[in-house]
Amino acid sequence: EVWTGKGTLQTELNRDVTTRLPLDAALEGLDPGIYVLTASVPGVDPWDFPPATQWFVVSDLGLASISGNDGLHVFVRALGTAEAKEGVSIQLVSRANSVLGTAVTDAQGYARFDAGLTRGQGGAEPAMLVAEAGDDLSFLPLTDPEFDLSDRGVAGLEPGKPIDVFVTTDRGIYRAGETINVTALARDSRTEAL
Repeated sequence: EVWTGKGTLQTELNRDVTTRLPLDAALEGLDPGIYVLTASVPGVDPWDFPPATQWFVVSDLGLASISGNDGLHVFVRALGTAEAKEGVSIQLVSRANSVLGTAVTDAQGYARFDAGLTRGQGGAEPAMLVAEAGDDLSFLPLTDPEFDLSDRGVAGLEPGKPIDVFVTTDRGIYRAGETINVTALARDSRTEAL
């Protein structure tokens, strides 16, 4: 047991209510691991009103991933300092809980899984990244929705095709007989000029 305390709930009919607990002191200096917080109402039968339970992870490993045509790119940084974490072991785990592949981060905190490992279907579909550095463990689900920015007008560009062409004219309106000047940029999938 790491902490015991009480919280007073504010209740409003038919509304979600958030109650904050004073856990700052209890969480400070806590060793990395998976912890469970259980809350119950005192003096009631736990069979009629079972306690609410929530698990949480304490870790200094921050994970980010980007999926592309060339595979799954994983970046690991220390949450406390934002520095790249070198030597972190990363596992790519399937929906069937099998390890599809392993990688170790380099000095920039970067690791990559080949594209073939990310194309599985059903039980072989990638579901999670698990990162380990000594006693510290963190994970990143791959089945949750991505962070969607499309409602902000920044949906982004689809992954590059073998040839990507950008074409624009020097202005938008021309009179009959005028010369139209066109600029065209052709790039390959690595954004190198063709």
